[in-house]
Amino acid sequence: MTDTKVRSALDYCSPVPLPYQSQDVLTIAGIEPSDDRLGATQNDLVCHNPDGDQPYFNTNGTIGPYYVSPQAVVALIGTTDTNQSRMIPADVDELRVVLDKCKQHYPVAPPFSCGPNFYHVDYDSAGVIAGITQLWQS
Repeated sequence: MTDTKVRSALDYCSPVPLPYQSQDVLTIAGIEPSDDRLGATQNDLVCHNPDGDQPYFNTNGTIGPYYVSPQAVVALIGTTDTNQSRMIPADVDELRVVLDKCKQHYPVAPPFSCGPNFYHVDYDSAGVIAGITQLWQS
């Protein structure tokens, strides 16, 4: 997973865009420590900005509830020793810690960091989040 591209809104607005629906990208407030509830808001994708800026995600509002599988596959943006960005495999507990520390402005243990709070999520057939991948905000 270390050579997985860090994705951004631009990837969903490219000439051959990745598929996108607003429930696919969430801003995550946190995950309850004792259960699988995830506090999050959906994001609209803005490809054609009248100001000419790059595409970006725009918070749409709280919709939910969302639930995350304890076994969800998680990938977070981290840095290498040479300060290169790369995707780092993680689990739900590590994501919970990163979210909580970043919300409180505490440092996060390397290789993780307090990066953009945008996550592409994949759902299983029951509507439970089975995959979470952090995205850059463009």
